[in-house]
Parts: sequence; C-alpha cells; structure tokens
Amino acid sequence: MKGYLEYWDGLGWLLAVLAVSVAIGLLGYYLVFMVVSRMSKHTPTVLDDSFSKNCRAPLRVLFPLLAVALLIPSSGISEGTLETIKHWLSLGVIGSIAWLLVRGTNVLDDFVLDRFKIDAKDNLKARRIYTQLQIFKKMAMFVVGLLAFATMLMTFDRVRQVGRPFSHPLASWVSS
Repeated sequence: MKGYLEYWDGLGWLLAVLAVSVAIGLLGYYLVFMVVSRMSKHTPTVLDDSFSKNCRAPLRVLFPLLAVALLIPSSGISEGTLETIKHWLSLGVIGSIAWLLVRGTNVLDDFVLDRFKIDAKDNLKARRIYTQLQIFKKMAMFVVGLLAFATMLMTFDRVRQVGRPFSHPLASWVSS
C-alpha cells in the first residue's frame, strides 16, 4: 500500500510541476505578444504586424515547451522518466522551431508584397520578384523540414549508432 501511495504522490508532484511550467510559459508568451501588439499599433511597417500574425501559433507552443524543459528537472522524478520526458520535449522544441521558421517565410512574403505591389498597373517586376519569392519559400520550407526531420532522428541513439561508421571516414578525410 505504501508503494502505491508513493507512486501517486510522485505522479501528483510531476503533474503539478508540468501545470505550473506550462502556465509560466503561456504567461511569458502572452506578455511578449502583448508588448508586440502594442508596439505594432504605433509603427507604420507591415513587418511587426506580419510577425504577430504568423508567428503567434508556433510561439504559443514553444514557450510552454521551453518552460517545461527548464522546470521539469526540479520535479524529483526518476532518472529514466526524466530522460524520456526530456527526449519528447526536445522533439517538440525542434518541431516548434521548424514551424516558426516556416511561418517566418510568410513574414518575408508579407514584407516583400508590401514593397512590390502586384496589383499595380505596371507590375512585371513585382510579379517576377513575387514568383522568385514563392520558389524561395518552397525551397526554404523543404530545407527546414528536412533539417528538422534529420535533427529529430539524431536524437535517437539507434539512429546515431547507424551513422557513426559513416562519419569516421568522412571526418578523417575532412581533417587531412
């Protein structure tokens, strides 16, 4: 009976730490976006408005993940459980940062569209730049997605072990 109560006590403490850290992360997120929203009302540029619009969702996920990652070691849970939670948090942080970078391409898109009006009468240059920007955005999204996927895979020990035999000859070749 005593072991059963200790299990629930530890689980309760873990859930309390998770709840508090998510609340702190969301509070930080709301404070940052409150300041950004107030600042964007007083500036004529489209950049801060676009940042607020496009980066809101990824940062709403990233802030609590970072808060949990900072506070979870103080929860007093077992080392194995802590490592598992840290691994899942690192995957979430990698995914959130990739999502933020992909949404950042929309900020670039809004900035360029503000400078080069497509609906103008003589818009050949603007359409050319817009087409180049769309190609750049798709390439950037592919590269960010590929790098995020590769980084996520490298967090798994088995995947790192598979790549180890290939990295040694490459490292010796580069160093010579």
